[in-house]
Amino acid sequence: MSQNAPDTVPRLRACDPPGTRRPSWLETLTDLAFVVILGQLVSRLLAAPGGAAVFDLLLLVVPVWWLWNGLTFYTNRFAVVNDLGDFLFTVVQLLGLLVLAVVIKLALTSHTNTVIFVGIYAGLRGVVHVQYARVAHFVPAARAYVRHVQVGFAVSLACWVGAALAEAPVGYYLWALALAAEICTPLVAGGRALHQHIPPDARHLPGRVATFVLLVLGQVAHGITQGLSQTGLNADGLGRALLAGGTLIGLGGAYFTRVYEAPVQALSERKRTAPFWTWAYLHLPLTLFLLLGSAGLTLAVDEKPEVALTSWLVGGGVGGSYLVMGLLGIVNSWASEQAQPGARRRVALRLVAGGCLLLAASWASPLLLLLLGAATGLGIVLQDYFGPLAPVTGFPTIASRYTHEPKQNSSHGSGPQPGSAPAKPAVPEQETPWAVYQEKA
Repeated sequence: MSQNAPDTVPRLRACDPPGTRRPSWLETLTDLAFVVILGQLVSRLLAAPGGAAVFDLLLLVVPVWWLWNGLTFYTNRFAVVNDLGDFLFTVVQLLGLLVLAVVIKLALTSHTNTVIFVGIYAGLRGVVHVQYARVAHFVPAARAYVRHVQVGFAVSLACWVGAALAEAPVGYYLWALALAAEICTPLVAGGRALHQHIPPDARHLPGRVATFVLLVLGQVAHGITQGLSQTGLNADGLGRALLAGGTLIGLGGAYFTRVYEAPVQALSERKRTAPFWTWAYLHLPLTLFLLLGSAGLTLAVDEKPEVALTSWLVGGGVGGSYLVMGLLGIVNSWASEQAQPGARRRVALRLVAGGCLLLAASWASPLLLLLLGAATGLGIVLQDYFGPLAPVTGFPTIASRYTHEPKQNSSHGSGPQPGSAPAKPAVPEQETPWAVYQEKA
């Protein structure tokens, strides 16, 4: 591989020199396409609110989230901005996601529509694994990792094809088996070791995940405005919308007051897989609860007494979101291996708020739940604002292991001694961190 090759073909991004890396415009556009799909699921639930609609949403959110997860993890590990091949693949994926946004409103309504949904989904997953095939060609150190991913995909693809051909309920069992095969592939013993060897880029992944959560919160805001537009600009509707807005601010503050970067660093720098995968997979129920909360807030603002599900959606969606955010705080402390100022208090407040809202969902009215949601949101934001701040650290990369730092002589202090020759750099100047990693791999 030439020195210039990694600029236009896939490379292991965690080996880039230390510095910032933010989600590109194309990544954000892809996230927006996914949020459109999730918004279609919420609209589907609102069209016929009931237990069956909630079950369909649960069944469809998981493959959509996992598809986003697969695209995100590939981009985080290997994608570069100047790779024309990846750009073309992303264009194909975006077009497929737009079609999926139309199809998903009809999925599960008939066998034919379900087959179409599964076919488009499997095709989009297939595009990702063609990208992984390119990685195996350009990044020799990642070939074992790619083989492991491809085996998991082959098993899941066979289950997806079976799910498309089989009638219910056998098709649903195969559907669940396909998702289980994909979700469990990184967690088996060999997968954990390969993820340690080919780690994520700790500078990029927390920001990418946070961007997606922010866009999902945008769907919650859309639900509030949709409810207000349906009920009209009257005092009652405006009051309910303001309370729902307070709940939205609480949800945003509860997640974004602290960015959970420690689990990604734990895998990238210290090869600890358990905190990382716990953190990553907790974002699936978080997405689900936020969508349920979006539907619930829409129904609560546009009060419809005949919809008995409203209280459960508001209490379950908002309360479940707070519970997951509390668990994310616990995982962040677990990954950082050190006590952060006020961490226990922040976690406890989120867990208590979430638990109270979940318990109140069984007996409280939608209006009372709006009041509780706004009050707990305000309490969380104020507690985080006036509480102690955790220290902010940079995002290291694998390249930080090969910095040009002179070796220290512990018997003579930490600095260089007068008259002593300068220490040799740990990596020759003509070598890049990427070259060093390839050699070590």
